Amino acid sequence: MSDTPETDKNTWSDSSEGILYKVVTSDFARKLERERDKARTELEMWRDGNIMHQIHRDELEKTERERDEARNELKQWHTLRLYGAEPEYIHEYIRMLRYNC
Repeated sequence: MSDTPETDKNTWSDSSEGILYKVVTSDFARKLERERDKARTELEMWRDGNIMHQIHRDELEKTERERDEARNELKQWHTLRLYGAEPEYIHEYIRMLRYNC
């Protein structure tokens, strides 16, 4: 017995023209095609889901980087303000850091 008993059950032999062929019924072949198509659709949906997940991860990482940069700028602003720097100087300093780094 093989590991595909359903196929074995739906197989018949044809030895026309001296060559032995193993053939399955058209109903069984259609059933296999439907199962294949369903599996392909499920695989495509799974792949699309993974792509969307990666897009969301990339967006999240970008947002986290922007948040961290803003936190660092705020920390620098507080530090400079603590030492008595004027707000105009601080804004210019942070702008310089942002575009020169």
